[in-house]
Amino acid sequence: MLSAIAALLFLATGCANDDSTQENGKEDNGKSGEVVATFESEDSTAETPSSTTRTSLTHQQGRGATAYWTPRDHIFAQDDNGNYRLSHDATRKDGSAIKGDKSSADRDAMFKFMNGTYTKPDRKIRYTGCGNNGTTAYNVTISNRQTQEKPNDADHIGRDGDCGVAVAKGRNGGYKFKLEHKASYLCFMPRIEDSKLAANVYLTKIVVTSNNEIAGTYEFDDNGLKGTGQYNSITLHTKGTGSVPGPWNPSANSQRYINCPGFPISSNKLDISQSAYMVIAPGTHKLTIDYTIKDPATEIEGTIRKYVNLTCDPGKIYDITANLTPREFYPYYYMWGSWQHYWEKHYDWQTFLNTQTRDPQIHRDDDRAFSLTKANYTDPRSYVMHMPNINELCWYVWKGDPHWDGDYLWRMRGHLYKGGMWFLKKQHITGFNKEKAYNGVDYRNKYKSWVDSIPQLKEFGYDKETCWIENEEAWKLRTFVKTPPQNTSNYFFLPAVGYYHTDHEEEQSQQGKKTRFIYRFVRTTNSIFKLRHPEYYGVYWSSSVISTNEHANHWIKAFCLHFSHDCVGIENDFPTFGYSSNNDWFK
Repeated sequence: MLSAIAALLFLATGCANDDSTQENGKEDNGKSGEVVATFESEDSTAETPSSTTRTSLTHQQGRGATAYWTPRDHIFAQDDNGNYRLSHDATRKDGSAIKGDKSSADRDAMFKFMNGTYTKPDRKIRYTGCGNNGTTAYNVTISNRQTQEKPNDADHIGRDGDCGVAVAKGRNGGYKFKLEHKASYLCFMPRIEDSKLAANVYLTKIVVTSNNEIAGTYEFDDNGLKGTGQYNSITLHTKGTGSVPGPWNPSANSQRYINCPGFPISSNKLDISQSAYMVIAPGTHKLTIDYTIKDPATEIEGTIRKYVNLTCDPGKIYDITANLTPREFYPYYYMWGSWQHYWEKHYDWQTFLNTQTRDPQIHRDDDRAFSLTKANYTDPRSYVMHMPNINELCWYVWKGDPHWDGDYLWRMRGHLYKGGMWFLKKQHITGFNKEKAYNGVDYRNKYKSWVDSIPQLKEFGYDKETCWIENEEAWKLRTFVKTPPQNTSNYFFLPAVGYYHTDHEEEQSQQGKKTRFIYRFVRTTNSIFKLRHPEYYGVYWSSSVISTNEHANHWIKAFCLHFSHDCVGIENDFPTFGYSSNNDWFK
């Protein structure tokens, strides 16, 4: 039970003016006349686990809380006629203003009353909050939109629904009371166990939704809150302070600093230093808790959902922990046919932010470069040889029940991303066969050349049956589900990890002229990596390639899987692109 011990020291007693007296049971604003009583609180801390006092607190997980008065706190006290009188705002014992800085001086407070007569014993006390609350002794509003300005700071609970009652013991000059808080309180301690990601991500809000009402305006009497409220959801906004590294600024070749979007997130379990507090109505609740987090560098924001069942008793604080660590993906990007990935031996140079550009120092004779020789198409040292072939990709696209999931959060190299596609695992695709596609055709050796458009077929004299035509709709599926599958255990997830783009440059050296490449990693503005065509949000090499080159001016091209929120299909691209080649992600 939340409790506070306070001594009510009457500096003066007597009759107030008759015109200040109201009907029995009604409160008076107490803002006129001379001081007739001063209620002085005693220093108090929580005496039992899961308890708190007054209207702001510092809390230790599982060990109760230390309480402080806040600058706009006031109380209602019942005078001899049964009228509730409103005090002036709390001050420190020396009469100075309460600063709200959690100093020891704010553990004590004085409340001055200008009206009423106080001689009888057992005077009733009510605290109904501050700010928009605290204007009446008979109603309390638990806000459905709460805001916390700083981590591990509960100053806002007074204006968001904190309330309490007491009976003051004594008469004529000395009273003591123990305040019983009548709201319930949640202390959220989310964590991200990847310390690199935790350092780059912030908590922007928490939304708690219940199977019953947990907020709204309640009647308030000596027993506490009455009624059911009007809202079954509470949103707690967690405000950030200062500035943090944001998106990449190409002109400055550095990150741009932006306003911090929320609270830091700890990487340690039960770390209360970054905690968030919420006032909630007492009762038995089935809670759905949505934590929204944001990475200001990637500009990705998403929600992670958790479930908690609680019986919230009046005056108690409940610690809620949650592991918000998203699934990690570590893509390797290869040129088609290369033996090593783009950033081999240069991991520290690898870029993951939009428009950020770096040079991985790849040359034509490098093991990370693509190969134009047919001998390397089946070289076991080529990593793409372990990827699914074009026939298998056809099965996944047209028989794998693809589901776009734009809200799926995942992490990569200490940053937050989201989006990708679910495909049925091959064991759940009837007839899955790598030797032939779902239509009975083996596409591995079908195409001998490629053209950009149908008119080029005649220009080059190609056979349509053996020539790949760029951007044919027949190789794209545009009708599919855009929500996650119900039974994800039958599916595997491919993140939309984007790709690396190659710009060709020529470089002179003592040995003569040689080709060098610059690689840029880019992403889309709406969450993933920006590619040249809107379908290219996720791209994965296959092990299949157009086997011959009938037109001397055309480079060899390889097949790949590509997908986005509105398209999934097969494409054929130059081997210089850096596409993901994580074969173990395909199930």
